[in-house]
Amino acid sequence: PDSLRQVEYYYTLKGLNSYMLKDYDKTIENYKEILTIDTSYNNYITLTMIGETYDAMNMMDSALYYYELQYKIDSNNAYLLNNYAYSLSKVNKDLDKALMMSEKTLEDSPDNSAYLDTYGWIKFQLKDYETALKYIKKAVEIGGVSAEVYEHLGDTYLKLGNIEKARESYTKSLEMEANRFNLEDKINIKTGK
Repeated sequence: PDSLRQVEYYYTLKGLNSYMLKDYDKTIENYKEILTIDTSYNNYITLTMIGETYDAMNMMDSALYYYELQYKIDSNNAYLLNNYAYSLSKVNKDLDKALMMSEKTLEDSPDNSAYLDTYGWIKFQLKDYETALKYIKKAVEIGGVSAEVYEHLGDTYLKLGNIEKARESYTKSLEMEANRFNLEDKINIKTGK
């Protein structure tokens, strides 16, 4: 058993390294190697990371499959719940389930900026833009957010008709990740100009 744990640990580290290098195929290969060793599917890191990697590859059906596998084992892990809920919101699927999962994460960590953004983005998908704005703004105020969160903030401001605030948020997003989108196209498409 100890030697099996060491092998799992080895592939976990290799998987994390590959993920950080954005070598997603190698990441999947390493994590799936763990699943051949531990067929009990008890390793939430493995299943969650496979889901997260497929999400990064924009292979959402595969991501949701692995998140669901882990969810059936442990429906209380906040990290999994946040990733799963956010992935569901990205594909605009099972939003009631996503909302319930996101609410659980906020009960666990009400000041986690990633969890706040997920909740806000689900509310955005549900067309509750005022609530979305409240939670996404709080995520930004707490700090440590990605370009994607600023893009969410911009999208929300745009839906609420505040083009200037949307432009500010989009500009901040692009400062963080220059090739994320074309600012003028985004503003013009959303406003119909």
